[in-house]
Amino acid sequence: MYVEQYIQPGKLSDYVKYIPKNYHAQILNGDLSVIATYDGEESGDEPIGVMVLADHQKWFEIVWVYVCREYRTEVKSAEYLRHCLRQAAKTRRYIGAFCEVQVEEEKALHSNVMVLAGMELLYAKNNVYELRLSQIRHRNTLFHAAEGTECIPLSDVDEDILEFIEEQIASDKRPIPFPADVNWESYDEDLSRICVIDDEPAGILLFSHAAEYVVLELAYSVS
Repeated sequence: MYVEQYIQPGKLSDYVKYIPKNYHAQILNGDLSVIATYDGEESGDEPIGVMVLADHQKWFEIVWVYVCREYRTEVKSAEYLRHCLRQAAKTRRYIGAFCEVQVEEEKALHSNVMVLAGMELLYAKNNVYELRLSQIRHRNTLFHAAEGTECIPLSDVDEDILEFIEEQIASDKRPIPFPADVNWESYDEDLSRICVIDDEPAGILLFSHAAEYVVLELAYSVS
């Protein structure tokens, strides 16, 4: 019998050895959640699995999974993963579940475990693009278009507008890569912009920073 335990951010220190360091900050600020799973029929404090997950507008994303040594067989790992998916489905909060695996990380164990757990494998092109600002063509055309659009820096937007945007995206029937519990402070408030049409928010550009890069996190439009 499996027993799940949601790990509060303040308890992260007890599980750091199971989770890569690059996820710690997002867990602490609430962008990611952690579930530790124990075998209720066995004694000991070692979890059989630790899952880092994200909630994307009713989609359950598996971000990272640790499985203890005893469960690192295809059948047992798939059994654990299948259990986690069932538990997520029981909450009735989610439309479905997904996990992104980079090609260089894909191994036979990944593929077999996911299929055994009931998931489908879809191959798609990388959705991360890197460019220099000097590579952008027709910049004058873009600047001219921007002059005719009312865009407000995130730093000038009040709580009411932010709540309106959150509800707007949540009610959108399209799958939007936007966290359910958004941390607005994680975005650059000067670069990020909200587009306004007829005095109502109609689009948003969200930027953050990663090392020496500026990252475009979201480009959203109601149309």
